Amino acid sequence: MRTYDRTVLLDKVLDGSIHPELVFTQEFDIDHINDAYDAMDKRRAIKSLIRF
Repeated sequence: MRTYDRTVLLDKVLDGSIHPELVFTQEFDIDHINDAYDAMDKRRAIKSLIRF
């Protein structure tokens, strides 16, 4: 695993070079954060996006 500088990655996200939404497989609101963790634990989601 490589270590990346967060500021470099953030700049790439902000300029559109990296699309982080491709990593998230399910989306939950903040009231269902436990469901998000459960989905990842049970392998129904790779990464859960939490909307505030």
